[in-house]
Amino acid sequence: MSQSDLGYGFAVAAFIGVTYDWALTFGQEVELVWRQWWLLMTVMYLSVRYLGIPSAVLYMVGSVLTILLTDTQWVQFFADFSVH
Repeated sequence: MSQSDLGYGFAVAAFIGVTYDWALTFGQEVELVWRQWWLLMTVMYLSVRYLGIPSAVLYMVGSVLTILLTDTQWVQFFADFSVH
């Protein structure tokens, strides 16, 4: 397993952990955060909590595309599939 594969595996594990945490605590979050007065801390909390998820998704998509584009089998597949 290469260093980049290991890093990608950690990114996927972190994303799964954050998503699992979000699913478990969403009911409490709605009750304790969303239904209260919106202060600066509320906005900061929600931005940190919800901007991390798309950031992780973009990182993983970028990693997958990099792996697919650098893998010789995929390059050969697309070269054979292209119209001449």
